[in-house]
Amino acid sequence: MGRKAVFTAERLKAQRSRLGLTQEQMGRLLGVSSLSIWKWETGSSAPRASRVPEILSTLSLGKREALARIASTGE
Repeated sequence: MGRKAVFTAERLKAQRSRLGLTQEQMGRLLGVSSLSIWKWETGSSAPRASRVPEILSTLSLGKREALARIASTGE
């Protein structure tokens, strides 16, 4: 059996940093506000369990793909 992927504040922050994205850009990528990203990264709140698989999938994107998706959502 494979290990279950788990959402952590540290992982979100590390991946956002690796991609070179602002909290606003990461929020756009995930379809949430920059305030939600900040709260998730500081551990003051966590995403809904139903959103976690989508978030983890998005965090596995490369920088080019992430930037392309952000651009497609409009500025």
